[in-house]
Amino acid sequence: MLAWLTVLLGAAPEAGASLAFREARFSHSPQAQRIFKRLQGLEDLLSEQAERLTLQQVIERGLRANPQLAAAYAQVQGEQWSLVAAKRRWSPSLDASSPWPGLLGQSNDTVVTSRRLPSSLTNQAVATRTLAAPTLNLTWTFLNLSRDAQIHAAANGLQAQQWLFDVSARNLLLELQRDYTALQERLDLIDEYRALFLLSSNQVDDAVAKLARRQLDQGSVEQLRAFQRNQLTRLINQTRDLLLASARLAEKLALPGPSLVLPEESLKPLGSWPLDLGTTLEQAVKLREEIKALAAEARRSHWSSQELLRTYWPRLSLQVEGNYTNTSMTAGSPGSPNPNQSESNAWSSSVGLDLHWQLFDGGIQGAEASNRSADQARLLQEANLETLAVQRQVKEAFFNYTTSKLGIDNTKEALNEASQSVRTVVVKFGQNQATITTMIQVFNQYLDAMRAHSATIQLYNDSVFELYRASAQWPEGTLPLLQERVNGLTKQ
Repeated sequence: MLAWLTVLLGAAPEAGASLAFREARFSHSPQAQRIFKRLQGLEDLLSEQAERLTLQQVIERGLRANPQLAAAYAQVQGEQWSLVAAKRRWSPSLDASSPWPGLLGQSNDTVVTSRRLPSSLTNQAVATRTLAAPTLNLTWTFLNLSRDAQIHAAANGLQAQQWLFDVSARNLLLELQRDYTALQERLDLIDEYRALFLLSSNQVDDAVAKLARRQLDQGSVEQLRAFQRNQLTRLINQTRDLLLASARLAEKLALPGPSLVLPEESLKPLGSWPLDLGTTLEQAVKLREEIKALAAEARRSHWSSQELLRTYWPRLSLQVEGNYTNTSMTAGSPGSPNPNQSESNAWSSSVGLDLHWQLFDGGIQGAEASNRSADQARLLQEANLETLAVQRQVKEAFFNYTTSKLGIDNTKEALNEASQSVRTVVVKFGQNQATITTMIQVFNQYLDAMRAHSATIQLYNDSVFELYRASAQWPEGTLPLLQERVNGLTKQ
């Protein structure tokens, strides 16, 4: 595209001068030259520190390393354990407790008794030691109608979270793709801005020479200098945007420290979309995880409502209890050499059927159940809204795709014509057949054509990516990468 600029920049008056793509004379623009060299130093630093990656490499690294997926999968695992907990409520429970005075107890009592003969008072000491095994209580609630509803609610919550995990993965994939094309577009613009800046710098030198020969007035020269400075400003701003975009992509790839990313591939149209609008809409409504997640959340609210209502039904439990106690007793007068001693062992057990039936609670659980039913209705309506939003997204992406596909050929021809106009006006300016105003107008037309062409290619690529995202389809080769990441997260 810019081969003609190399020829123009190479047409320098100095013998043996090599004025290629990244060089200019700067004979009468020393300040602009200093700024440009500092900017080149920043670009060189970026090239040294940045890692150049293809789009496929960016996708692979992002899906394997981005913490966003790990966080989303941790939520899935949390819902998995909630379902496990709900199912385990059917298991019997076993409790152990020790009655007073505990597992091992010692009590000492002094008993004072009165007698008429032969003395009036007698003291007797009693020491009791108790050794008891813990009392075991086994409870099994085998009839509780609310538990099935609780399990269904937990299962739908897990399903909703699994859909939302896929949403996170698809969003990350789309962000990686769009950030990559944004970097490509910025690099493309930087190359174009640089070339036009160098060309305008050479034209400033030629204009100053014409001013000395009184072939131009000072105002025309300043007009050209203003364009040169504006072009340098565009180059600086675009370099800043490139650095920021590179930092954002490095963040999504979880790269450490000062690491940055640059695209290995140049900006060009990527792939195509094989389906028509009707088929794309049908697949999107059928497959989009956002709609499925809202439907699962609605079912979760329904079962949560049923769980609360079923607490009004009776619950039956089987209870089994058993314990063992060893008691030793020593009794006699203080100082007596032969106190009375006794020991007893006791085993006890019981089995019973427990009935719990909450007949009335003021309607609290019923009100909470109605609240869950209202949530269910809200979520179903949100699913309908999401369906409409999905259809809109598909239409927007499809229309962007079809129009940008047409626009690529048109903007390419416009850019070729603008390039030829620049070539012509530069030659005519050198022959005093074109004014600086005309040349600047042609330069601006070239800038518009160049920006339009780059933006159209970027829009085309983004629309293809968005069609995959909007219709909930995985681009080729991405699903195995996601499954590999899931397997790794499961083993952690």
